[in-house]
Amino acid sequence: MCLLTKNLLLQFLGNFTILLFHYDGRTTEWDEFEWSKQAIHMSVRKQTKWWYAKRFLHPDIVAPYDYILIWDQRKWVFEVL
Repeated sequence: MCLLTKNLLLQFLGNFTILLFHYDGRTTEWDEFEWSKQAIHMSVRKQTKWWYAKRFLHPDIVAPYDYILIWDQRKWVFEVL
């Protein structure tokens, strides 16, 4: 994990819920990061990242949040609810 990612996550922890979608089933590799213990981990093998978003980011679930930040390895998507 790059230093920028680590620093951003540490800043967000106090006011954010971190939800990690694991498409490869490798969830234990995140155990080395202290912040990961506070995150919610979802893992379904052989699914795409947008499959997760479509099923687990239902409007009823995200309604309490002012912002949703979807971040993957290659791009940023910032959406205001």
